[in-house]
Amino acid sequence: MSPPEITLGQIIVGFAFLLILAVSGAIWAWMASRRKRGEAVLAFQPREPIQWHPGVLAISLGWIGLQVGASVLGMISGWFSPPAEAPAPTDETQVVIGVVLSAAINLGVWAWLIAALWWQSPARRLADYGITFYRLPQQVFLGTMGAVASALPVFLAALVVAPFRSEETQHVLLQFVRGEIGILAIAAVAFIAVVAAPLMEELIFRVVLQGWLTTVLPERQALPIAAAVFAAVHGWPDAIPLFPLALILGIVYHRTHRYYTVVVLHALFNATNLAFAVLSVESSG
Repeated sequence: MSPPEITLGQIIVGFAFLLILAVSGAIWAWMASRRKRGEAVLAFQPREPIQWHPGVLAISLGWIGLQVGASVLGMISGWFSPPAEAPAPTDETQVVIGVVLSAAINLGVWAWLIAALWWQSPARRLADYGITFYRLPQQVFLGTMGAVASALPVFLAALVVAPFRSEETQHVLLQFVRGEIGILAIAAVAFIAVVAAPLMEELIFRVVLQGWLTTVLPERQALPIAAAVFAAVHGWPDAIPLFPLALILGIVYHRTHRYYTVVVLHALFNATNLAFAVLSVESSG
């Protein structure tokens, strides 16, 4: 039996993946050297304490509760559902409609929460929560570095759950991409993964949940709790590799208090994973 043929596309994808891991490792080595010299890796930017309105917390915690509940129900139903003999064909129209509807709901809740935060602020300023374009190039740069740095710990955590991974346990968006869908469906998936989800989730988990937790708990407890909730929303086994990502997002937001920094970090992480999924399908086809 001859070994499987390796295509040029697979070589390129593998090289790009290893390059990202190497750069991620270099960033961690640089951070370790700074810590060893007693230098701050990321300058702390304090902000004034915020009194959280019950309405803002109700919107955020209610959305989180629904997402965790859906994740748990999906996991339980997967345990008791008989394995499918063959994967059902992907209906591109249904994929586009489902993804667009999900994106619309996410952006609707995001806009509602943005309005609630603005109303909650004593000075009617979203900048009180770090939602500002001040020094946007610096925010983009820090988000980019954070996304690259997250690659290595997420990969190592993914290795831990690799034995439990299957096509059925992949994130639903990656399942869509790996199915036979066209460019319109891929564009819809890319929009929710790279735009809608980062905007919504960073507002919920970092700005509100973590921001509120740090007012009632020490930061060493608040950040891991917010990260664990973020991971739990994404279900098993994605929760394990996404926990270190959530910790990095939490640390970056806590140190910088800049919303768009963590949005860029989250968006680039999702975009990279989506791009590798698409390229892997194309190179093996």
